Amino acid sequence: MYPTIQAELFPASVRVAGIGFSHQLVIAIFGGTAPLIAAVFVGAGHPRFVALYMIVIIAVCLAVYFTLPETGSKTLRATVALKDPEVVEGGLEEATVRTRTRHSSW
Repeated sequence: MYPTIQAELFPASVRVAGIGFSHQLVIAIFGGTAPLIAAVFVGAGHPRFVALYMIVIIAVCLAVYFTLPETGSKTLRATVALKDPEVVEGGLEEATVRTRTRHSSW
């Protein structure tokens, strides 16, 4: 489910860069600092704060997840880059209509 959510967040023209950059940024911020923050909490004599820190991160992740826009009802999603010839010349709409016609006959 996670890759599907990420793929739907970015347009096709920047999808790879958007997914890669955001993924690495999150890993650097949260994954890279979590052991340091945990060591600081334990060293200060507050080991329960480690659990509280993780609970806060999970709460933030859930808040972001539930506020993401629903894209399941979008029927005309571009799956090609904006500079592709099909988009520039207007062939994308024709291909979409042909695909819809073909699927409706099943």
